[in-house]
Order: sequence, then structure tokens, then C-alpha cells
Amino acid sequence: VSGTALGASPVDLALSVGVMTSVVAFHEFGHFFAAVAQGIKVSSFNVGIGPKLLSFNATEDGPEFNLRGFLAGGYVSFPPSAERDPKTGKVIKELDDPDLLENRPLPQRALVISGGVMANFILTFFCALTLVSSQGYTETKYLPGVEVSGLLSDTAPAATAGLKPGDVILAVDGTPLQDSFAPQKFSQSVREHPLQTVFLEVQRQDPSTGEKKLFPVRVRPELNPKGRGSIGVAMTRRVERSPRVFPTSPGQSAELAAKLTYGLTREIAGALGQAIQNPAMLFGGPGGGGGGVQGPVAILKEGAALAKEDRTALIAFAASLSVNLALVNSLPFPGLDGGQLLIATIESLLPEQARSRKIREGVTAVAFSLLSLLSLYALFADILAPKETMAGSSIARKQQVLQQQPPPQPQQQQQQQQPPPQ
Repeated sequence: VSGTALGASPVDLALSVGVMTSVVAFHEFGHFFAAVAQGIKVSSFNVGIGPKLLSFNATEDGPEFNLRGFLAGGYVSFPPSAERDPKTGKVIKELDDPDLLENRPLPQRALVISGGVMANFILTFFCALTLVSSQGYTETKYLPGVEVSGLLSDTAPAATAGLKPGDVILAVDGTPLQDSFAPQKFSQSVREHPLQTVFLEVQRQDPSTGEKKLFPVRVRPELNPKGRGSIGVAMTRRVERSPRVFPTSPGQSAELAAKLTYGLTREIAGALGQAIQNPAMLFGGPGGGGGGVQGPVAILKEGAALAKEDRTALIAFAASLSVNLALVNSLPFPGLDGGQLLIATIESLLPEQARSRKIREGVTAVAFSLLSLLSLYALFADILAPKETMAGSSIARKQQVLQQQPPPQPQQQQQQQQPPPQ
């Protein structure tokens, strides 16, 4: 995909590609290092997938290092633990080489499988350390509710129900909106109830006295062209930031970097949890936040946009990608690191005669097929609707959580903090 097609300059696009490739390569290096450090044989270390562009061997009998054509991926391959018939693919005999990954005890295999996730968290910490040392630290607190920042028209359901800019919606249908995903939860409730009455708990501040009053509002979402409910209101998250602190010692820098890493992990884990609870978020369906899963084209575009605005923002972008990669790979789904660890653990608990290579390989093959289909969906979704992101929570917003500061242009910040109009 060209930089022009993505609306980005070749330099900004190249920087975005470099960040994404580096994050993936660091993940794979975690697997590689954990294996080599334990004397486990490795066949190849691959940055990217697809055809080879560059290839070399550091030693004659050592692993092969490959740079491949499609950089949005990577893997480490290990020698097989069984000899197969070249025609039928059936296992002829199991190999008893103790240096093969599958022949190692569970703790050693688990370390290799978990190496990529651990490497990503290490990378995130050092990115956070760089940001803290250069930009200081300020903690972000999400306040309850969502603020009405504007009405799309005087005839929209929100306007006719009496909502005004500055109102704070604290609850919808009796469910409090209390965390950083309050806008997504509110959006979901509205979208799922077209032409049905939705009950809101609203707080309004008197501009003359400053007194805050609570009152109920009943609103009936209209049906938009996408078949979802809409009340014609724009929202912003309610946040409060503490004064900026600059570290005065290496120990304090490390402490603040750890806090930033934890905050970003909690933010992204929350988004992932929301998607698991409501799978429609993955596909931008009626129950979702309107975006859908974010693929490589959208990620590259966001990285290029950040590079255009502020090159230093790419550090936070790398940290966000790194945490995303770590958390997604931790899921106990076959084909991901978490799934491989789960299968290895289950096999270790079974008697040897109950273990089935055929079942394991079959489950993994099906899982890889499903992941490939999801990746293709994400790619086509990026091309058709590249402006939207999963659950309305873009990587750009997550990197702001890591930076813990407003960007230099407040108007752009407000646009990024606003979910799609409801």
C-alpha cells in the first residue's frame, strides 16, 4: 500500500512501518532468546511473512535469519520432533533429541512460549522510561459519566429530549457509566435500542450558581441508515490530570515508568475485555462500538499520522503496539502464545498414551485458519473504512494514555477523545 493511498508521506509511512516491524521483531526475539539461552535448537528467525527478501546464517549449523516480504508479522521456527513420510506426511517415528523444543520439560517450553509476551512488556517499560525521562509524568483519572459536547441538530432525539451541551450522562437504563469505556458503553446502549425508550440519569451545572442537579431524561433513539439507534449527540470522556512530575533519580524514573506501563496495560486489557464480552465490537456490528478489529493498514495509517504530528509520539505508539501484541498473544486461543501454553500444560498433565499429536495439530490448524480469516477481514475492513478503529478506542488514544499529557493541539485531542456521534 503506497503512502499516497494512506494519505501519508513516504517518510512518515516508512517510520510507521519501522515501528510496527520492530515491535513484532522484538516479540519474536523474546521467543528466540528464551530458546537459545536454554540450548534449544532453532531452525529460523523470521521478520515478516511470505517470500524471503534477505537471508543469512550467523554460523554454519546455526539458525537462519530471514527478512520476508510482508512485514506485518513474524515467527520463530523450530526443528520438528518427528520424522514424517515425505509423500503422505504421516509420522514415521518420534525423535528423541533432548534439544528439540517439544522434548523439553514443561517449564522450559513455557519459558520459550512466553518469551515473546515478556519481551513486549520489557519493550513497553523502556518506551515508558524514555517518555517519563523526557516529558515527565502526569496521572490521568477518568471521571464518571460522559459529557455532551454538542448536538448534531435541533431536531435530533437528544435535543428534543432536553439534553444540552455540558450535560453529564451518569447512567443509562440504570447502568452507571464509571470507567474509561463509558462512551463505548453508552454508545452500545443507544445503538442496541433503536425506536425504544432509553432512560438516562443526567447531571447539569447551573452556570450562575455552580450548583449541580440530577434529573432523569427519556430519549427514543431514531433508526440511522446503518440500522442502529442514534440520538444525535457528540460526547467526550471526562478526565482529570494531576500536575506533571519530572523524576529526580533513576529509581523514581523506573517507578513512574512502571506506573505508565501498568496504566497502558490496564487500558488495553479493558478494551480487549469489552470486545470479548461483546464480540460484535470486533466486527463493528450493531452491538459494537462502531469500529471493528483494527488491521495493519489502519495501524500503519495511525503511525504515519503520529509521525507527521510529532516524531517523538512514535515512542508511545511503539509501546501501545507492544502491549496490544502481548495481551492478544496471551489469550488462551490455539495458534496464539497463550493457547500454545495451555495445550502444552494440558498435555503435560495427561499420561503419555493419552497424548495425541494428531488432535493437537488439527486444533492448531483450525485455529490458524480462523486467525487468518480474521486477519483478512481486518485488512479489507481497513481498506473499506480505514478511519474507524476497534471499539472506538484507537491506538492513538492509547498512546496518549501512555504519554499522560494532552498533545500540543487541543482541538485535535478533542476529536480523538470523541467517539462517533450517537
